[in-house]
Amino acid sequence: MESFASADNSRFDYDFEDFDDKSFYNLLLRLPRELGIRHLATIVERNMSDNEATNYLEGILEARKEAVTETEIGDEQARELFEGQFTEMLHLLETDTLTREGNFLGSGQTAQIKQFNLTKGDKTIPMAIKYLMTPTAKTLSASAEYDMIKEVERIHEIEVIEESAHLKQIGVPHPYFHHRNSRIQCYGMQLINGSDLEVAIDDMKDNRFSSEIAEIVSHLDVDELMSEVDIFFKKMHTYCLHGDIKPKNIMVDETGKFFIIDFGQSLLVNDMTESTRDQFENIMEDEIKKSKEILRGFIKRAKLSLAPEN
Repeated sequence: MESFASADNSRFDYDFEDFDDKSFYNLLLRLPRELGIRHLATIVERNMSDNEATNYLEGILEARKEAVTETEIGDEQARELFEGQFTEMLHLLETDTLTREGNFLGSGQTAQIKQFNLTKGDKTIPMAIKYLMTPTAKTLSASAEYDMIKEVERIHEIEVIEESAHLKQIGVPHPYFHHRNSRIQCYGMQLINGSDLEVAIDDMKDNRFSSEIAEIVSHLDVDELMSEVDIFFKKMHTYCLHGDIKPKNIMVDETGKFFIIDFGQSLLVNDMTESTRDQFENIMEDEIKKSKEILRGFIKRAKLSLAPEN
């Protein structure tokens, strides 16, 4: 199998014409020259075979065709890192990140979560990428869930500005972008260094849960946390219902902060009608009640996990 290890390895020091005898030459001609030279450098540095280079460039061209109008980057820092390598990062996201092993973070009934590091130079944003696998009729699209989280975050940012009511112990993961084409729909959000409470509780039973996080959580002011839960959900409920509050959909990070995750079953309050008003209001009350019960129970378990054995 032919490879290009003998080619000049000085970064970007290539001409299209040097590769006019290769089967992928016509694919190069379909790329802007500067971009094509960058990809030639990648092909040489990775010592790709002729077939590998062809598949690589076909993937780049396909990603360029589909990604232009179907991606939104709502975070300024992420936008800066995507700049100049937008298509390449989306191609990497769709191929390497979602197919390789070792970066798996979790899964649910309709989606999987994997880690993706958005990198440019010496800057990196570690992200959790949620991509839909088997959505149901009630499952929000990735872009809709992204919009839902983004709006919930915005509501609480306004709360901080208007009333100086800063929620220290509860929030949502910060959303970065969403992306969709014929093969995939996904969105990127803040990578939380921690665990969902379902896993955390199981780990406590087997003495595998982080004692550092348990120590922090055990010293939380429960009344203050419950007050934040009230504020968080009442503000969120002006816009949407979460729709699926349970231990698996609440995370705790290494600082002891809790995050409400997975808005895939959420419902817009604007969709409420007179006939469904009572049902919506009951769900609102139930979400607050369940969240408080889950958090109180988790804190109690954290304290017990630190108690010396008899």
